[in-house]
Amino acid sequence: MCKNPMCMLFGFVGGILMMWWSVGDGILTSTSKRVGSQMRRWCSSLMKHRCRTRMGNSGTICSSVYTTTLSVVPCLCKLCLLPTADEGNLSAAGLLFTHAEFDELVSKHYPDSEYHFHPSFLEMVFKITDGHVGAMYSFFHIILGSDQYRELKHSGQCYTLELFQKTGSPVWFLQQFESAAAGVFRRGLLPDDALRVLAVACVFFAVLCMGSMQDTNFTTEDNTRALQLCFSEGWLHTDYIDNKTEYFFPSTFHRWYVEWKLWDILDTTFHADKILDFVINVISIFSPQMLSTKRRVTTAGHVQHSPQAQYQNEFYRCCHTHSNGSLILFPEFGTTKGQVDFYIPAKQWGVTLLQDGDQLVQHSGQFSSQPGLYGTTLPLIDYIILDCCTTTPRLPHPDLQKLFHIVFNDGFSQVKILDNELKEVPRGEFMLLAMSL
Repeated sequence: MCKNPMCMLFGFVGGILMMWWSVGDGILTSTSKRVGSQMRRWCSSLMKHRCRTRMGNSGTICSSVYTTTLSVVPCLCKLCLLPTADEGNLSAAGLLFTHAEFDELVSKHYPDSEYHFHPSFLEMVFKITDGHVGAMYSFFHIILGSDQYRELKHSGQCYTLELFQKTGSPVWFLQQFESAAAGVFRRGLLPDDALRVLAVACVFFAVLCMGSMQDTNFTTEDNTRALQLCFSEGWLHTDYIDNKTEYFFPSTFHRWYVEWKLWDILDTTFHADKILDFVINVISIFSPQMLSTKRRVTTAGHVQHSPQAQYQNEFYRCCHTHSNGSLILFPEFGTTKGQVDFYIPAKQWGVTLLQDGDQLVQHSGQFSSQPGLYGTTLPLIDYIILDCCTTTPRLPHPDLQKLFHIVFNDGFSQVKILDNELKEVPRGEFMLLAMSL
């Protein structure tokens, strides 16, 4: 029997959306909610595909689900967020849309003949939502109702990613999900009152830092109850990965939303006058163990493998630890001087992390744009480009004053920080210790 504690089944009885989800050991509990006709069409479309793919010869089991509150459902009938292949001949299926399914949805609901979405913008929507149907629907609805889109539609131009970055700030974008423009999707988002509960805030802080958490990571009764609350409310999702139950955000958007809420509620001030000093302090608490980890579970249950992602994840974790959650990750959003991997609102700083000089010229050029190019988005006082590598670079870059090389040696246990002229910076050489959280 599969013990994945978060798999869901859907069904309609009249105009009521019925939902069943696992509470452990294959036992299902249920709830219901009346939804609008448009949302029913979306859910029905999703169910038709998933049920054809996933039910197989287990129709009698799902029939029993409709007649009882608690039922036992084997692994074959369970759906996780990401498409998961079975041992049999059934196709892989998951609750989140694949890219192909997303493309099909766009072609049917937002055809080029009527709408004007550029492929670059659509790619960003899929990336942000991870294929989450409710988030996708709300995203499109918010953009369609914006003044920028309406003006562009009358001109016959396409709504591009660049235009989205120029005309709307991340804060404006996230605020729209608290308005009626987000539709019923906003009902499932985290309310402000929940984050004012210390144990709940601690749970989210930990998941933001680590990408995912397990039950055993929380030792106090308050935090354990808060974790189960976050799970039962749908603010966190779970999956059974490498024989462990991992808790994580359902999508990249959900993570952003919680980041923004924590920043807005908690005191995220910290003492640092120079961005380089801040970066050195953050890197000094990097964990060799975490940098050496080849697999890390993140939003929607994705397992990251790329070395650059490991550097970014560790910088994110240690920045949160060092600065009390003062960092917000806003990829695909512009600042007034370019794009950054991380934004630190308390100081209006930006940080870009690269690996072994990858696309160095391209990323440095993002900050050479004229001020005001992203005039309605995030203000940027200072920025820094960090090139993480395991061998000492040979070529200096005298024109890139904001570039610093972070050189790791001896299995990530030793660090040396060099400037753009390959000179060691003050306090730029130190040893890393084992992780302590």
